[in-house]
Amino acid sequence: MTNALLTRLPARRRRAAALVGIATALLTMTACSSPGAGADATGSADAIVLINPAPGSPAWQSIADCFESEAEAKGVTADVVGTSGTAYDVAATVELLQQQVALGVGAIAVNHSGGADTLAPIIKQARDAGIFIGSLESGAAIVDRNFDAGIDIPAYARLVAERISAMPGEKKVGLLSISETGTSKIFNDELAATLADDSSVEIVQTVLDNGDPTKDADLVSGMLSAHPEITVIVTNNPGQIAGVSTAIKEQSLVGKTTAIGISLDESTQAALDDGTADAIAVQNLCQVGIDTVDAFVALQNGEEVTGDYPVDLKWVEKSDWRDLDTAVWG
Repeated sequence: MTNALLTRLPARRRRAAALVGIATALLTMTACSSPGAGADATGSADAIVLINPAPGSPAWQSIADCFESEAEAKGVTADVVGTSGTAYDVAATVELLQQQVALGVGAIAVNHSGGADTLAPIIKQARDAGIFIGSLESGAAIVDRNFDAGIDIPAYARLVAERISAMPGEKKVGLLSISETGTSKIFNDELAATLADDSSVEIVQTVLDNGDPTKDADLVSGMLSAHPEITVIVTNNPGQIAGVSTAIKEQSLVGKTTAIGISLDESTQAALDDGTADAIAVQNLCQVGIDTVDAFVALQNGEEVTGDYPVDLKWVEKSDWRDLDTAVWG
């Protein structure tokens, strides 16, 4: 594993990097030993770990910060590890998940947008080893988890569908998605099903960035070149609006084509202000981190934890995004 793979600021988190080289060997031992055997505090059986899929994203950093604060408040041994940058690196997430399973930690929180099929076997291995698994912002893409904390994915899709239906006239929709599997599929299928009976709406094309937002501008620009009739670009993951906004400007479609996205950051604020975004869905990000810790604590105390922990979700527009309490919403 390269040094760029791990993003850790506090020195206490750097200790795990030294263990990466032995992670593969430890994996073969996990099935023969109890969780936490031979591990230090970072890998102890009562430790909880959050795998941050995009530390460069303000949304995910907010979740991680509140995860750490709540763990400290509850007196829980906790750690945050993550891939570098803002892209959803499935391969790196797999490696980090394998590492934490090998270390025998007590609980792991992981996002699996676009990588549910790849991560499912490792998550099952973790559960078989007695490790609790909480999925983050992932819905029911993987059933073999103890809970999910984050937005209700189908509810978000329905909210987007309602927003589109309420727009005047005929709506031609272009969809920018991470993938056609996992969490993205849950959203995409629910959006299509909800809009199916609305004759004023047509989903024209879907393009996939495979978790790499640096591809978004070219993907959406190409989609708009092929389908200049598109009036709404729907994104279903944080970080995608920047590329969409660029594409709309490049195609000289400001005022004709607009976008809908999720998570307020500098790029979505700018898109709202310049008219390339119609509305941005924001959620109680801090609550995601808090709920994750609280659910793990309950599980480790032998309490029953079932179902999901959905957080509040609402729209902001150009007229009101500055009124948002960014300490809570994002």
